[in-house]
Amino acid sequence: MPPSDLILITGGTGHLGFRTLRYALECGYRVRAVVRSAEKEQKLRSHALLKNYTDDTLSFVIIPDFLAEGAFTKAVNGVKYIIHIASPLATGAPDNADAEKYFIQPAVEGTIGVLKAAHDHGKGILRVIITSSIAALFPKNYMDDPSKFPDFAVSSQRHQEYPHGPFPNTMAKYSASKLAALIRAEEFVRLHMPAFDVIHVHPAYIYGRDDLAETKSDFETGTNRIVLDPVLGTARTDAFMSAWIHVDDVARIHVQALDANVQGNQSFVVAVSDVLFSWDDVCRIVARRFAQAVRDGRLLNNGSYRTVYVPFDVTKTIDTFGPFKGFEETVVSVVGHYLEVLSREK
Repeated sequence: MPPSDLILITGGTGHLGFRTLRYALECGYRVRAVVRSAEKEQKLRSHALLKNYTDDTLSFVIIPDFLAEGAFTKAVNGVKYIIHIASPLATGAPDNADAEKYFIQPAVEGTIGVLKAAHDHGKGILRVIITSSIAALFPKNYMDDPSKFPDFAVSSQRHQEYPHGPFPNTMAKYSASKLAALIRAEEFVRLHMPAFDVIHVHPAYIYGRDDLAETKSDFETGTNRIVLDPVLGTARTDAFMSAWIHVDDVARIHVQALDANVQGNQSFVVAVSDVLFSWDDVCRIVARRFAQAVRDGRLLNNGSYRTVYVPFDVTKTIDTFGPFKGFEETVVSVVGHYLEVLSREK
């Protein structure tokens, strides 16, 4: 990989963003990471998995406000690719968060800000990868009630019209933000016909080791708590959708999608949704792989979800990028990491 290939990555202080940043470095790219503050820059610079990279390989740019006019103008100078991951998440959001101000406006304006800066920059930027979500690909009411999930195979070929409220819960607000950002990004490409192309990546719920989680409390937010809840006996819902994906696969696809052999201006669903999947598999895997932790009470391993099957058409994604990691490997990576942190804290 020529050292001149520089990627601008947003969202590097999050679960997916950090793994994607690392994967890009592991593949030989240089990375310019966008952070919101000097404190966040220091958090990444000093991380054990990044501290050995030189400034020539890993650099940073501080942008406190992604929504400010021209926020990304200087950040895109000299880059060949952009991976835009930063966006408001449902996990950790206040229950009463304003849909427009907390979710939709930041998601849309952040995405358009990146695209506009890349377009105004002119030639040199070849491709922009945008993290969307499976939540952008099926109607809002399916996010309101798990029993209403669609019986058709969700694919990247269809999404709904621009979302309008009211949005009854946090997940519906998040879904609306992802759909709104997707629609506006597609409109931008149609209207401006930029020199670069755009690829949207639509992950399911992302699980897997999060190396930014360093304390027990860090596992209280983020999607990994969905895997941990039945293991810790703290399940907060009686039903959950079957679709999931390992963070390593999502990060890998974001970076592999930069390859010129992957056709641009298309979308990829990144999800595993096996009709035989059951959330009860979590406790069965943990009982077998972490038997001692169950016996000594560190893991109660007595929770469960009712599994709501949602089919996804991922044929194109697997044909392009290869197969995904299995659920057992995913569970082991989350629970094993949790036990590591628990041991350090004690």
